[in-house]
Amino acid sequence: ALGAGPIAARLGIPILLASGSWLPPETSTALRSLGASSTVVVGGPSAIAPAVESALPGARRIRGGDRYATSVALARDAIGGELRPWRWVVAKGEDYPDGLVAGVLAARVRAPLLLSRKTGVPSPVIELMGEHSAVTLDVRIVGGTSALEAAVDSSIRAIW
Repeated sequence: ALGAGPIAARLGIPILLASGSWLPPETSTALRSLGASSTVVVGGPSAIAPAVESALPGARRIRGGDRYATSVALARDAIGGELRPWRWVVAKGEDYPDGLVAGVLAARVRAPLLLSRKTGVPSPVIELMGEHSAVTLDVRIVGGTSALEAAVDSSIRAIW
């Protein structure tokens, strides 16, 4: 869900939370009060169950095989719309603090937020950045080497 933050910020829309297997009453109330006619479910069925998805208005799911591939799927969905592929923001995907902060930066510079493992960049992230390497101007890696090892920076810099 971290990758959804910059997109939601650019669109001026809220991010509402759901449990993996049920929709909290507060979320249902918010959807009604907002008059939502469409929703985006972020993550696979193990993150948000199909029963929750079917309870949402006009639900569309964006997912990958894991959180890293989901960040790529979100970026692919938003590139050309609200986000641009000439800037990238990369944060550690194993936990959320760096990703929360990185999401603010990503929204400000209209960049997708991509998640990386501490020890190396997942192949879907490398592939997406490689597809856009000819237009990439800037990559911001959020967190020091205790969050993302130097190999992450080296792998990303080798793309462009």
